[in-house]
Parts: sequence; structure tokens; C-alpha cells
Amino acid sequence: RVRPTGGVYFVHRQHTQTLRALRELVGRFEQRSHLAAVPIPDQDEMREMIVNAFTTKAKDELDQLAYDIAAAQRSNRSEDLVKIYERFRAVQQATNEHSELLSNSLDDTRSALQLVEIQLGGLLATAGGDDD
Repeated sequence: RVRPTGGVYFVHRQHTQTLRALRELVGRFEQRSHLAAVPIPDQDEMREMIVNAFTTKAKDELDQLAYDIAAAQRSNRSEDLVKIYERFRAVQQATNEHSELLSNSLDDTRSALQLVEIQLGGLLATAGGDDD
């Protein structure tokens, strides 16, 4: 059993020092807690698995963002704009980082990002017009 939920985290090797510190911290907890780093070979199949995991997560986040943008447009609640924009930027930044680290094109995710960006632009334009 990796975790009670069966999940596994994929972390790029650039975070090795942070993972070592985290492993040390987890080791200080009760004896049943531990963290193990398992290197993943740089093979096409492994790379595809990680890309699929990321794109699935990004799609879920973008779907939720699109829903939240539509809800914000219906409710005219401008206080949600900053949070929605920050969430969009986080997904955008993660997409760029994963694309670079994996040397892989994430075209589907980029297309979904563009659609949400257009939707977000409409929300921002509508919110900007409310001040008149």
C-alpha cells in the first residue's frame, strides 16, 4: 500500500533537496509514517504516464474554473475575480513548467487553457463595465 488512497506523487528531480527534508520531517512522526522516493526511469511509457496524470488533473481544474467563471458571470460577484484569475495563472504556469520539464507538447491542455482564458477575459470585461 503506497497510501490509503492509493495515490502517488510525481515530483521532478529539481526538488530533490526539498524531498530529502520532507522525508526527514515525516520520519519524525509516528513509526507508521514514512516517505520513500522512487526514481522513475526516463522512458516513453513512464513519460506518457506522467503526462496523462498531469493532463487529467489540469483538465479537471480547467473544467472547474470554467464552471466557476460562468457562475461568477451569472452572480456578478466581482470579489471572486482575483481568486479565479490566480487559479487560472497557477494552471497556466504548471502547464508551461510540465511542458518544459517533460519536453512534451501539451496541446490539448493549452487549447483548454485558451478557452478558459477567453471565458475569463469576458468575465473581466463584464466586471470592468460594472463600475460605470
